[in-house]
Amino acid sequence: ASIFSLVSWSGALSKVDNEVIIFANYLQRFLPSEFGHEIDKANPIEPALTLYNQKRKIRRAIEAAGIPYTYVCCNSIAGWPYFDQIHPSEIPPPTDCFEIYGDGNVK
Repeated sequence: ASIFSLVSWSGALSKVDNEVIIFANYLQRFLPSEFGHEIDKANPIEPALTLYNQKRKIRRAIEAAGIPYTYVCCNSIAGWPYFDQIHPSEIPPPTDCFEIYGDGNVK
């Protein structure tokens, strides 16, 4: 018997490693809980950089396991999941001002 998909809710690398190892022989598709930005294309500054680097390590572990996977990246547009990229918020951010990190130039 095989598992069609495994949806991971964990943000910890060791937890993802364990799930992949346990289910790799039975898994047809792995759907890690990556519903934020496309982390391999983003170039954030701290404190987000630390979080992105952890997520990048998780992606590399998934890819190294050799099982099929699908990353779902909605760029935080499905609602407003985070106010400051660290803490979930039920209150949307102000629309009259915003913060541009760095010098504002797109690379």
